[in-house]
Amino acid sequence: MTLKGFTLLENCKNIRAKFSENGETLVVLINPRESHGLSKSGKTTSIASTDKWVDVMESGLHLSVFLFAADPDSDVPILIESIRKGVDIDHEMGFTIDLTEEQHIRFTIHCTNEFGLSKSGKSTTVATTEGIIQLGTAKVYLKLHAYRKVGETTKGLTGIFQAVRSQSSGSKTSRKRSKAEASK
Repeated sequence: MTLKGFTLLENCKNIRAKFSENGETLVVLINPRESHGLSKSGKTTSIASTDKWVDVMESGLHLSVFLFAADPDSDVPILIESIRKGVDIDHEMGFTIDLTEEQHIRFTIHCTNEFGLSKSGKSTTVATTEGIIQLGTAKVYLKLHAYRKVGETTKGLTGIFQAVRSQSSGSKTSRKRSKAEASK
């Protein structure tokens, strides 16, 4: 697997994403060997983060990811080995985690999942770690949350994904048609 077809998300550090053809799955890649300075607490090093909630490629699916380590030089190899062996993650809902051939961490988010409403009641949780969790035995921590607005259906998401694909191919007419279909 290469990074071909993956988009480096705006307002993010070290987070690349790609939707499946049918729009029902989002694959997120993180290179665990990159670091982006100390976290706000100054006690850990940021490996990947969204600076704020990110609307993934204008799809209506919003994502927040933070991956950080106490000591990346020693903890990341332990993390990679844990994932290779099949890391057991408590509080995992709506996503899976594994490694690519290049040893990037791959999160596969199933966009059709519904785990209830957010606290505000304005969005539906699609995937979550339910807070910060430790990954395996490494001192590497993850917080992941994905949601979509209430009332947005899988069909609607698929229509939006088609619009995004049309936009990237430069077809304005089909993009308008896809957006109109998505709003039905």
